[in-house]
Amino acid sequence: RKIYLKYENFEGKVIELTFYFQSRVFQLDNEKHTVTDIWIHNDNGQFFDANDNISNNYLIWSTDKGSFVLSACLDQQQMIKIAENIK
Repeated sequence: RKIYLKYENFEGKVIELTFYFQSRVFQLDNEKHTVTDIWIHNDNGQFFDANDNISNNYLIWSTDKGSFVLSACLDQQQMIKIAENIK
């Protein structure tokens, strides 16, 4: 099971959030991204920073409730702020 949310503004920029009710293993093409370990509260995760202007950035982390994937053209700090405010 999963929950999927998508927000698109008038410029066509998209933020997508997927929550999986179980822990997951994710695979992303890291040839197009630079990977950094991050923390969302007390949970570790990874930020995938796109190396081009076409690809989205990804923030992936897991909690005791499940796994999250946040995709957007936002920078790392903005995406972490969104993730920290998810309840």
